[in-house]
Amino acid sequence: MTRLIKVFRNIFLSFSLIILIFYILLTSTWRLDFTNNEIEPYVKEIKQADNLPSLFYELYNIDTNNSLDSGTFKYLTNSLNSSSSPPVSILIARMMYIPKRINRISPKILKFELSLATKIEKETSSKQQLNFMLKRTDFVNGQIGVENAANFYFKKELIELNQEEIATLIVMTRNPSLYNPARRPKKIQIEVENLLSKL
Repeated sequence: MTRLIKVFRNIFLSFSLIILIFYILLTSTWRLDFTNNEIEPYVKEIKQADNLPSLFYELYNIDTNNSLDSGTFKYLTNSLNSSSSPPVSILIARMMYIPKRINRISPKILKFELSLATKIEKETSSKQQLNFMLKRTDFVNGQIGVENAANFYFKKELIELNQEEIATLIVMTRNPSLYNPARRPKKIQIEVENLLSKL
């Protein structure tokens, strides 16, 4: 019996050590490629991005399986069981890593992006991250940013958009070329109706 207890204790200690090492790597490996001085301008811009109408956050969260409510750790846990959407922090980290990819191979890119995402999450909220990301999203037809997309596709300011128009822009963030209202109006309309039915 004593031997069995020792075995379980050793397994528990080994598992705890692995978790601790993983946590340390996940939260600190971004330092191999970035300095705090490189991160600060991004953090400042994320915090200063204009707020979206509240329905944007609600519909984006529904469309991405509550990704605004989960960070990197929760995403990693959930992705073992299902195909969950990455939090916005990971999307921003991927964008920040584009200039750094020349000397990297894919597995390392993934690991360091996840680490950088945890840093972004410590400094900013998920709503601030979404404000920043949609400000830079390419909505095709030469429209960069959600404000330009609202003017181009609906001839309206962002705050004037109705539910269906906001849902259209949210669906477009999945794949702007595939869900292009100018080219595939029926396809995007079906997705918009599905999204609004979940409200």
